[in-house]
Amino acid sequence: TATFVDNGDATTTYTGGDVGRWDENGHLVLSGRADNTVKIRGDLVEPAEIEATLASYDDIREVAVVAAAASGAAPTLTAYVAPST
Repeated sequence: TATFVDNGDATTTYTGGDVGRWDENGHLVLSGRADNTVKIRGDLVEPAEIEATLASYDDIREVAVVAAAASGAAPTLTAYVAPST
């Protein structure tokens, strides 16, 4: 989750969960997220929240939600569900 951090020197840093590094040319290279959030159609989605909602149903024993993208395609979410009966 995003937060504002007081650096103690009259500056504030915004931490949004993105992970990156500076390359040898001084460019910022984004390499992913610090959490499991994925971007689906422009919205940040937490697969664990979807898993928790699906797992709350009595007739679902186990669930896993994953994000995947075919080559060149936008990512989509897939839920794998094991029924309790």
